[in-house]
Amino acid sequence: MILLSPTTQDFLKKSDVNKTGYLDLYEFTDYLIEHERHLHFHFKELDQNQDGKLCLDEIQGAFKRIGVVITTEEAEKLSKR
Repeated sequence: MILLSPTTQDFLKKSDVNKTGYLDLYEFTDYLIEHERHLHFHFKELDQNQDGKLCLDEIQGAFKRIGVVITTEEAEKLSKR
């Protein structure tokens, strides 16, 4: 028996639409498409000037909005990931 983390178990439970106990290709693909939609939505929220890139000010601003102050150097490191 394979032991799965609670996060993985939750993912499988939510994604296993037909309740077979495993994910088929279609269920997995649906999950990926939905996840990509969420990422795209959040990226657009962060990309304040809508140029398709996150600049240092946008990165720092995003952190500031959630109460975390990061330096320009830290923002630069994040932008290069």
